[in-house]
Amino acid sequence: MPRRLAYGVRTRGVHSSPLVVALAVTSAARNKLVADLGAERRVCKLRRPTPPIQSYSIASTRRAFGVALVATMVSLSGLMAAEVRLGAEIPLGPAPQFAGGVAQVGVQIAYASSHTLATWVTDKAVFGALDGAPVAFSESNPYDFKIMGVAGGRRSFLVVFREATPYLTLLALRVAFDGRILDPTHIEIPIGANQNALGDGGVAYDGSEFVTVCTRKRQGLSSVIPPPEFVTGRVSDDGLARSGSVFTFPSSEYSVPFQPHIAWTGTSFLVGYGVRTYTFDAPWGVSAMTVPPEATTDRTIGQTVFTGLRGREGLISMAVGAQRATFVWLVLGNGATIKVAQTDLDGKAVSAPTALAVPSLTLPNLQDGDIKIAWDGTEYLVAWIATTYGALGKIEGIRLRYDATPIDSQPFDISPDSVTTSLSLAPTTNGFVIAYSRPDDTNGGVSRAFMRTLERLPSLPRRRAVGR
Repeated sequence: MPRRLAYGVRTRGVHSSPLVVALAVTSAARNKLVADLGAERRVCKLRRPTPPIQSYSIASTRRAFGVALVATMVSLSGLMAAEVRLGAEIPLGPAPQFAGGVAQVGVQIAYASSHTLATWVTDKAVFGALDGAPVAFSESNPYDFKIMGVAGGRRSFLVVFREATPYLTLLALRVAFDGRILDPTHIEIPIGANQNALGDGGVAYDGSEFVTVCTRKRQGLSSVIPPPEFVTGRVSDDGLARSGSVFTFPSSEYSVPFQPHIAWTGTSFLVGYGVRTYTFDAPWGVSAMTVPPEATTDRTIGQTVFTGLRGREGLISMAVGAQRATFVWLVLGNGATIKVAQTDLDGKAVSAPTALAVPSLTLPNLQDGDIKIAWDGTEYLVAWIATTYGALGKIEGIRLRYDATPIDSQPFDISPDSVTTSLSLAPTTNGFVIAYSRPDDTNGGVSRAFMRTLERLPSLPRRRAVGR
């Protein structure tokens, strides 16, 4: 049985200077849906976390829930130390009502107007908590249910999810800042006729409208064919949905996109995504495209920005910071590592992919995992979970300056040393909020949703985040 542990953390790592760091209902019938989902898992290898070993030597004191674990790393180089101020681990879901427990998975979190909304899936139904108080969601589906993303707007949050009805449809609900569900029935986001929403997705806000992104696949296509394009959709502050744009590769290219992400840059949306080809053992890539605020015309996907990436397809994340977009990806298989690269806000390369010096990822044969990045106005937080044969998974993190250079000399622990199964980050006015699921004894030993905060480094002036 995994150990229960709740703690707050303060650690010290070295840095050499001050830091500046998307219900989709689509597919044919339920049997076709199952085939598509199976193919998706085989092709995309969706994540299921379990991270690395602790990478620094510490003297630690573990106490009961809510009390702090204090960890300190001594700087051997004599450089200024960077404090890691982690808040105590807080359970998001209610206390289990029966001994067996039901897994709380797929956690997503967002922050807006001093409110925090967390959502997760339990037994293929959506649950949530706003500032710790339960949110009365009533959406569920016995066949498929996945939260694609959560974003905060000017008046409400938007929760985007896909659901089988029997096809995979992209849906959404607005949650007011007082916790009320504003939509009597879910909002259906148009992604095109006879299309299924598959893969991962995301949602972002531009000050008056939410824009979603996900990959899509026409009904009737073979289950072994991956989604060939991605599509955006739009939802206004008043809950009105309309079509966005469809993004496809030129017919001459044997390429498909995967894992699209979206962010507001202050003047346009930026979509980041992975690129794979049908060629055996071909390298893959990471790229980005801008989407003007009012754009609804279809577009051809342009040239891949970062090409020739080797190793098993990585797990990708993107965040927009100080006039730059920063991409991170977790390369799977032998020689697993984390790569980081930057583009400008038009999606043009600023820096080539480089490996982060993460000692705990020297474990070979990394099989699965997750990685996220967020920008809080002064620094990036990169957090990841990874699964290796026989190894327990936990979340580790490292902070980056605006130019993607590391602040911390080594990663620091975020979750306890147990099998973590999902991960979500959101920037706040004081730093970051981090949500995840991990096994919990009080939930019958199955996954329960938790969150904790990470404070911004106090000695650094705050730099305005793009689009905030």
